[in-house]
Amino acid sequence: MSRREYKKRARLFKALAHPVRLQILARLSRGSICVCDLIPYLDQRQAYISQQLSILRKARLVRAERFGKRIRYELDENVLETVLQNTMEEFVGAAENSPFKQSE
Repeated sequence: MSRREYKKRARLFKALAHPVRLQILARLSRGSICVCDLIPYLDQRQAYISQQLSILRKARLVRAERFGKRIRYELDENVLETVLQNTMEEFVGAAENSPFKQSE
């Protein structure tokens, strides 16, 4: 895997490594939602939630679509599933080919 791909994955895992962003992803897993609807769910200010959504968008975990004055956010499940699956396959493959692997 290229250095660029590792950086991309690191950005994704960094985006996942925050409790509020995980709460947002959990809520988005049930369907699209507007920032204003996340305020009571997260008990956070609108500006803070928007910052967290921006990070998730940059990591390509979340998509946004404008409806009039509002923006609805939705989970991009394909990106998350693909990256996590590829990462697990790589770690399993690396472990199986490790010179430190104990013989059975």
